Amino acid sequence: MTSKPPYSEINEQAALNQMLVNPTSRDLLSTRLEASDFYQPKHQTIFDAILKTIDQQDTPDTANITTAVADRLYRDDDLDKIGGMDYLATLAAAPVASADYLAKQIKGDSIRRRIIQSGEQITQIGHTLDTDSSTLVKAAVEQVLEIEASDMLDEDYQTAYEAASRLTDRMDDLRKHPDHPQGLLSGYEPLDELVGGFLPGQMIVVAGRPGMGKSTLAMDFARHASIANRIPTIIFNLEMGAEELMERLLAAQLHLPMQYFNDPAQMAPDEWDRVQDARNRLEDTPLYIDDGVDITMGSVRAKCRRLNRSLEHEGMPPLGLVVIDYLQLMSSGKKVESRQQEVSAFSRQCKMLAKELNVPVVVLSQLNRNSEQRGDKVPEMADLRESGSIEQDADMVMLVHRPEVYDHDERPGEADVILAKHRNGPIGSVTLGFVADQSRFAPFPPDKMFEHGYGRDDGGMAGF
Repeated sequence: MTSKPPYSEINEQAALNQMLVNPTSRDLLSTRLEASDFYQPKHQTIFDAILKTIDQQDTPDTANITTAVADRLYRDDDLDKIGGMDYLATLAAAPVASADYLAKQIKGDSIRRRIIQSGEQITQIGHTLDTDSSTLVKAAVEQVLEIEASDMLDEDYQTAYEAASRLTDRMDDLRKHPDHPQGLLSGYEPLDELVGGFLPGQMIVVAGRPGMGKSTLAMDFARHASIANRIPTIIFNLEMGAEELMERLLAAQLHLPMQYFNDPAQMAPDEWDRVQDARNRLEDTPLYIDDGVDITMGSVRAKCRRLNRSLEHEGMPPLGLVVIDYLQLMSSGKKVESRQQEVSAFSRQCKMLAKELNVPVVVLSQLNRNSEQRGDKVPEMADLRESGSIEQDADMVMLVHRPEVYDHDERPGEADVILAKHRNGPIGSVTLGFVADQSRFAPFPPDKMFEHGYGRDDGGMAGF
């Protein structure tokens, strides 16, 4: 026998009546509940009609909007479907209860129903025989995360005093310690002077055409955070496997040609010893890599939270940097109307991830071919591929450009990092060195290294 799903007719009727006759309750319930939280379809229809009436009415604070809602239902051909004016009148007979209580009860019942539904779907997933176990687990996790995302009971707002207090506390700390960086440093002095550090909750987009070095730059940020500063960092890479990433990391960290890692016979004995030593030192380095081929934003979020729990259990600080390489390779695993809408959703979710974890999230993105049609080949923010929302969601947008990609004789060994958007500071451009065979950037171009006190093969970031 199938049990009755969690649901209270009286609570739903009471909530709708409160919304019809009490402006204060109307404001609270309309922000704490969604139509789908109501079990009865007719109650969902009435809730939607109330919201439409509030949005379009000149005086939404009117005490009783029953007549206006009835008119809306009539115009939408829904009045007879919900039982007509007679049913709207019966809502007034529901017991009076506080709007806060009703919101909690209705939302709680809604969550319970979704848990039951997800449990049934997870059971079906478990009976799928032609899918590998890791895909099944990810599908099950997605079901749970969708339930969590629907729980909107927590208030998003805060008082101005609370926000101002946090601001002045941070300012006071900066006044007392002016030499301390405000955020996570990139490891490159010219870039850090312009950017001022990556702050918690920021979404930093690193974009470029293929071969420009955007993955290399993001890896350098991760190296500097995890190796030089012992800040827990995770990289989600949809393009390269973990071993390939390690080739790049060790080549960059040890200033060794990448070709050595595919032909180690070329290495001198001391170079091989340095690789082995670096491998051993990585055992205590808080750098984590996920190279799954079907990474979704749901799995990214779940893995970050699981890693934070593990770090807390080990007595370590939480994640300080998340790198996603790259946005256009992600998939929701669902049917969507357009790829642009899907990428736009990923972009918003990356920003929400940064705010939820309170860490900088570096997101890599492709640029379209428009820059290559221009004479100077210099990229612009409008070249971001497949979604204008990336530009909107990002706190920073860095465009990587290497002129030598188009002309081998033009500024060899140099790379421009164009800060095209900086929500909390200035925009501009810095020139870094690019050491292609070692898969790394350098703080300054080759002809500026000695000027700034670096040797020709020096200037890499701090070692282990």
